[in-house]
Amino acid sequence: MPLEPGRGSSDNSLALNDGSADWLASARHAPTMVTSMLGMTIIRWTIRIAMLLFATAIALRIVSGASWRTSAELSRSKQIYRTCWSLGALCFVAHVVAAMHFFHHWSHASALRVTAEETDKLMGVRFGEGIYFSYVFLVLWVADAGWVLVNFRSYFARSSLLSWSLTGYLIFIALNGAVVFEGGASRIGGLVATAILLLLAVRSWLLKSPAERATESLLPLASETRP
Repeated sequence: MPLEPGRGSSDNSLALNDGSADWLASARHAPTMVTSMLGMTIIRWTIRIAMLLFATAIALRIVSGASWRTSAELSRSKQIYRTCWSLGALCFVAHVVAAMHFFHHWSHASALRVTAEETDKLMGVRFGEGIYFSYVFLVLWVADAGWVLVNFRSYFARSSLLSWSLTGYLIFIALNGAVVFEGGASRIGGLVATAILLLLAVRSWLLKSPAERATESLLPLASETRP
């Protein structure tokens, strides 16, 4: 406990010296603390924005349905989708870079260890290799965003099987990241987004006629794959 003023000069001097030492230590670490706080803020908000853009793009794709594949024009909805999808991928890249720089200090071993700790806490099994699924997620999303930017005609005319297989994997990993391995506001936001997307998917399916469901092609439209 701190001494009261005026009680024993030597003891007071010692207390002041200890306080000065603590203050100097805090001052030395202040830049690191500020950098760490800034880094965590960047990490949190880049993934939140990325997931918001991800969910918006998926919702647009569900609502538009097969109409995107039957038109070679870059409609407004396609433009919005392309913007959201590519900006979302960019934000996710920024998130990964920020996490590796501020949190893991560019150590893959650290990423493996943290992933193993999280899976152990959640499922009782240490599975650090789960980080590779996130790496695949990153590569696939960036590649898909690159495709829609470089050649939107072939992108929107590609087969439904390819499109939804790839998107299904991305949704699965995003759902795990936002809901299973997160808590608080992130989990609530992930659950709300998932519920909305499911409702949109069911509504889109119910509004299709039996003929539309039967004739929706799983193959790319050859006539629209030309640049």
